[in-house]
Amino acid sequence: AATDGGAIEPAATVWKYIDGEAIQAIQQRMAAFDQQREFVIKEARDIQKLSKQAVFSVIRGQNDAARQKLSASLKIIERLFVIVNAHPTLRPGSFSGALEEWCEAQMLLDWCEKKTIPDISDLPCALNATEYIGGLSDFTGELGRLAVMLAAKRELAAVREIMEVDLLIFDTIARVNNQGNNFHKKLEAVQTNLKKIESLVFELTIMERSGRMKKRMRLGDDGSSAAGPGGGAASDE
Repeated sequence: AATDGGAIEPAATVWKYIDGEAIQAIQQRMAAFDQQREFVIKEARDIQKLSKQAVFSVIRGQNDAARQKLSASLKIIERLFVIVNAHPTLRPGSFSGALEEWCEAQMLLDWCEKKTIPDISDLPCALNATEYIGGLSDFTGELGRLAVMLAAKRELAAVREIMEVDLLIFDTIARVNNQGNNFHKKLEAVQTNLKKIESLVFELTIMERSGRMKKRMRLGDDGSSAAGPGGGAASDE
């Protein structure tokens, strides 16, 4: 029946063969679920924002600031886990992606402070295997940022160490991927980051060898090392 406002109200006979209260209950649950979903998406953006800020802080050497950002994001994660555990279908997507971002930032901080990469069981929140592998893959990209800064300072040993970490991560993800898991894109990302680090190592090695060669040539030209006091060839004695 139509109301004065033009809206159509369901006639009582509509509910003759179905429980109207049950349908209304379903509608209420769906509305509540939509509200929870929107809340998770919104809060997940805050986790990602704080995690990215933590990464930038680590790169700049501001580890205390990075810890504060990660701590703040962890509090949001803990709140969202209450909702996600009650509604598991809300985990994939925004929340899972935010967990990867947080994991990546935490790994970078641990590496810069302790030269360690935390295992999945070492992390203070319960990531699944896909989220951990995602964070591990993205971590190599942040190591690349760090390597560029180190390369600018001609710190070849430190850049080579990062290359070794990338190699280890590539091997780790490749092993997991060979077990039937679909981590091809993550593996390709690590490979791309690894190639960039290898190029840095190559360039720094060439520069270092070139510098040593020029130094030897200068020492030879001034005669102080290449010749003895009398101007002749230096004695073996």
